[in-house]
Amino acid sequence: MSGKRPNLDLFLEVEVKDKSGNILHIHRQKSKSLLKNFAQMLSCMFTAERNTVSTTITNTSGTSQTFFASFFGTNPSYTIGVAPLCMNAPAGNDTHGIQVGSGSTPVSRDDYKLDTKISHGSGSGQLQYGAMTIGIPNGTPPNTVFSVSRTFTNGSGADVTINEIGLVILNCCYNPDYQLGYFLIARDVLSSPQTVGNGYSITVRYIFTITA
Repeated sequence: MSGKRPNLDLFLEVEVKDKSGNILHIHRQKSKSLLKNFAQMLSCMFTAERNTVSTTITNTSGTSQTFFASFFGTNPSYTIGVAPLCMNAPAGNDTHGIQVGSGSTPVSRDDYKLDTKISHGSGSGQLQYGAMTIGIPNGTPPNTVFSVSRTFTNGSGADVTINEIGLVILNCCYNPDYQLGYFLIARDVLSSPQTVGNGYSITVRYIFTITA
């Protein structure tokens, strides 16, 4: 219908703060970069019932790996469980959740990793990854809004510039041994690169808005 907003919008917001916590800059842009991996995961989960359902997609190491939507077994000696779309990474863990990078290669639907990920740490070119925060859906009708966010702190001794941002999920299947997979579901190149000074921090948010 002409003039009606999309039912699902995804926005990307970054907020740079100085050493004292003062906001220096806020950048916001629309994300257009949910990837093929995400569509394959949803399709797989829609199929899952009381049986083992999985698909094969490319993990962040560039290797084809099984993504489990569900796993069903009958062995009573161990617990069987699946965490399909976990992005709740703790502080210091840069394997999943929101990741940042310095690459600027245009987004492709088949991207499986950031172009050049900035690793967790306080060495040259690194940023310290904080814990992920998963928001509770809220908003005023007709909108339902929720966000996922992460704060990165620069202790490297020099400026660090972010050009790209990604969202990586952890797929965990226990049957009976842990099988862990890390899969990129969104990647965006910033329309305005963000420079984080030494001692400064940057908070990155992916904001989901569903409009009825």
